[in-house]
Amino acid sequence: MAVPDIGSIDYVKYTNVTRCFQIILKAAETSRTRIAGISRISKVTVSSCVDFLLDKKLICEVGFQESRRGRKPTLITVNPNAGILLGIEADVVCSKYIVTDFAGKLLEEGPIPCEVDDPETFMAQVQKLVFRVCESYPGYEHGLIGVGIALSGYYDERSGLVSYVANRASWNGYPLKANFQKLFPDIPLIVNRLANAGAIGEGFRDASLLDNDSIAFLHCSWGLGVGIYQNRPGKPGLINGSSRFGHTTINYNGRLCSCGNRGCLESYASLRALYRKLFPERPISSHCIDDLTTRFRQKDPTLLAALDEIILYLSIGLSNVVNAYQPRKIYIGGLIQLFLTEENLTQIRRSVEAAVPDVFRQDLQIELPAHGIYSALYGCIGDVRNRILQFVF
Repeated sequence: MAVPDIGSIDYVKYTNVTRCFQIILKAAETSRTRIAGISRISKVTVSSCVDFLLDKKLICEVGFQESRRGRKPTLITVNPNAGILLGIEADVVCSKYIVTDFAGKLLEEGPIPCEVDDPETFMAQVQKLVFRVCESYPGYEHGLIGVGIALSGYYDERSGLVSYVANRASWNGYPLKANFQKLFPDIPLIVNRLANAGAIGEGFRDASLLDNDSIAFLHCSWGLGVGIYQNRPGKPGLINGSSRFGHTTINYNGRLCSCGNRGCLESYASLRALYRKLFPERPISSHCIDDLTTRFRQKDPTLLAALDEIILYLSIGLSNVVNAYQPRKIYIGGLIQLFLTEENLTQIRRSVEAAVPDVFRQDLQIELPAHGIYSALYGCIGDVRNRILQFVF
């Protein structure tokens, strides 16, 4: 179903229901009174919105809140049995997936056994995965309620086309949404960039964020990107993706980048840069990460020296993120986490402190994400769930 026309009575109802639903998603348990206080919507309207969500089985009642006077408020929460959600990460050398219930509890995780050079091959694997997931989890109210895909390239949500993937010409212009909907017309699909999905995954989870606080999620794997999440009260996080951040120039006559330019940050501060330094003649394959992690576990001195250089350039990039966005937190996500120790994090923090004046980094925290290498996948799940009313209203 489509979102009602702006200005219509149904659109006003849709807006109110969405606002209430977002508050419920952010709270473990809440009440109608609490929702009315946060949203500043009348209690009568909130009750109507909650009844709508209960009727759709997206939320459920779980008991009563303690109260010293009057009737005890009924507590409501997300209904875990409303449906299952599938998150898929399509990265250059390491694609994977997770399955959760509607409350976000992990049910399954695993790799997707293909490289993403060819979109048709990738979609064939996605088709098999969706069919299997639908068969494996019967008994949920809405079945597979939505699928989220995080891409390493650029996706145009309006047209549903993959607009650009570096060195993957077969993906450029690929009708990802249309082809998915041909296979699964009744399953909603939301597509995001990896960095933005990671920002959603960590931002939505982080209960320490105050209203309007922002986080930056640096996704560093084969490429490099940044997503920004702003914690807006009663609303989904605002995502601003610095989509070409990895291609900011730090040396105008430097290394040749995959984009064709020279001196891009990504060509100095990514796993691609690390791999090229250690294995300059080897072709890129799904075994690249295994090659790097094996040498890291062996404490190979050549790898460790190359990693020190990667960390130096990564610190420069993070300083630029602070200068541009002034986030409260920065999460360093992607597969680079497999190679970062607490000592490395301390080194990065000190480098950023030396490069950025105190006034622009007050209370700044630089951490690894709580979801680890699955941040983008949980972001896929969260984004589908955030927008589910677009499809069931």
